[in-house]
Amino acid sequence: MKTCVGLQPAKGISLIELLVTMAIASITAAIIVPEYSAYRLRAQRLNAQSCLIELARKQEAYFVRHHHYVIDLRSLGYDAENAASCGSAHQYRLTATLVDATTCPLNRCYRLSAIPSGAQAADGALYLTHDASQTDANNRLKKERGNPGSGKPWN
Repeated sequence: MKTCVGLQPAKGISLIELLVTMAIASITAAIIVPEYSAYRLRAQRLNAQSCLIELARKQEAYFVRHHHYVIDLRSLGYDAENAASCGSAHQYRLTATLVDATTCPLNRCYRLSAIPSGAQAADGALYLTHDASQTDANNRLKKERGNPGSGKPWN
């Protein structure tokens, strides 16, 4: 009996298969990378928000003990006098300022800010303003992103 020797199956991949795979990978990367970058910006912003809230908590605790607010952050337990860093990679610089007596008649107002740096700079600064002259507790804290007075909320 005669046997036919058939063609051996090809080993490896063809150029077309390689190009299709590369096209799928590049389309996937083009979609995922911007989403991941936006996710990182939002995560760092949330971290800065928690840093501002922690700084406000320390300001209020200091006020209870000493009857005034401070701008020297060393008094609140931070390493720096006028600014402190927030986050493991120092994406935000925290500062505290007292609002003048003409704006705040009780002289019991302060503004905390988180100024972004590096890749976070495009996100905009965060501000937390405490106004003790407001009788409604919901209006005492104003949380803004961008510029003070912009009215744009944190999120």
